[in-house]
Amino acid sequence: MSDHPARILLLLALIGLFVRLMPVLRSSVGMNPDSGRYIELAQGLKHGCGFARLIDGHCSEVETLRTPGYPLFLAAMPNLRCAIAVQGLLGAAVVILVGFFVWKCWGLAAGVAAELIIGLDIP
Repeated sequence: MSDHPARILLLLALIGLFVRLMPVLRSSVGMNPDSGRYIELAQGLKHGCGFARLIDGHCSEVETLRTPGYPLFLAAMPNLRCAIAVQGLLGAAVVILVGFFVWKCWGLAAGVAAELIIGLDIP
């Protein structure tokens, strides 16, 4: 069996990784309006507020609209750039895993299509 299809899938995953890591290369990291709330929740977790946002050095009310997964992830990261890089690596891992799975089940064209759909879906 040739490793040519595997190289194609790996190349597409690397391109997806590069696209996902591009924000880390910028001088400032852009955020959507909701990102600030997650960062405040992560700061609250680090500060000892539990699952409450840290605003101006004070703990606010307990958060009831969001699940704690992403704020816990952010709290575990040393900084926002590192969090974006880890997310990029995890995203690339998903791209390659899906690509290889789809390739084995439905062929190379389907694997390439799956990788392109997932790899280029950058929020």
